[in-house]
Amino acid sequence: MSDRATVLKKLDNNLYEIEVKRSESCVGCSGCGLGGKNAPDELILHLESSRPLQIGSEINVKMKSGTILNAAFRLYLLPLLFFIMGTLLTQLVLNERLAVLVGMVFMLFGIYLAGKSDNSKETVCEEVIDNS
Repeated sequence: MSDRATVLKKLDNNLYEIEVKRSESCVGCSGCGLGGKNAPDELILHLESSRPLQIGSEINVKMKSGTILNAAFRLYLLPLLFFIMGTLLTQLVLNERLAVLVGMVFMLFGIYLAGKSDNSKETVCEEVIDNS
């Protein structure tokens, strides 16, 4: 799926800061780490372009292929891995009664880390070049 974006400024040789207006499909996705119902209507992202872009111009962009898998790992697997790690460590060191409680604390820390990661500093989208 591609979206329209506005080029805001040039950051480096091939790196630009762009503004993408959220579409309705963004509400349930969270693939870029900025989705959800309470997210802003405009997303400020970074884009690597192989050609020079004009500030203020409108371009077509799409999400990079690995971005959704990366977001799924951070949002779902990271807390689960922390839960399992906390539970196993507690069972080895202490007793089983505390294992689930400590696992939950570890899981909350995993959720905190997943929410703390900021995808807006990464290049999460790529330019769609129209050949028409």
